[in-house]
Amino acid sequence: MSECSNQSRIEAYHDGELPPEIAREVQLHLIDCAPCRDELRALQSMSQFVRSFSPAEMSSVAIDRLHQQVDSLTAVDTLRFAKRLSSLAACLLVAAGVWFASTGQKSEASPAPWERAAVTLQLDSATASAQTGDADTGQWMLASLNGSRESNQGD
Repeated sequence: MSECSNQSRIEAYHDGELPPEIAREVQLHLIDCAPCRDELRALQSMSQFVRSFSPAEMSSVAIDRLHQQVDSLTAVDTLRFAKRLSSLAACLLVAAGVWFASTGQKSEASPAPWERAAVTLQLDSATASAQTGDADTGQWMLASLNGSRESNQGD
């Protein structure tokens, strides 16, 4: 069919999907446009063929065989998928085990005096005296935290 502005409307016209005013426009167009008329005839011919088609009846034996074939294919596909999924899970488990083994157990370092002071609101003088910079930081934090705590209690 050659290019025509109504080309896209022919199928909708054939199927009865156009509003009445647009359907009238297409009818008038079909009088003058041979390619669109040919397209409409082809659609009508195809529709007639489809309506005239009547499928053959399947015997109950054929239907049973069809069901068995579908069931067996479904079972095989499900089993194949399960095998692949379990293989993938095993690979991930081995990889995670190797990674955890390679990272090893790392002991946590004891917290710095200022960290302990921030959490407990007490400065450990024995540890703080060994590291004067940390002791100063711890005392400053403690004073600041105690000051904000007292101002909050006054509210």
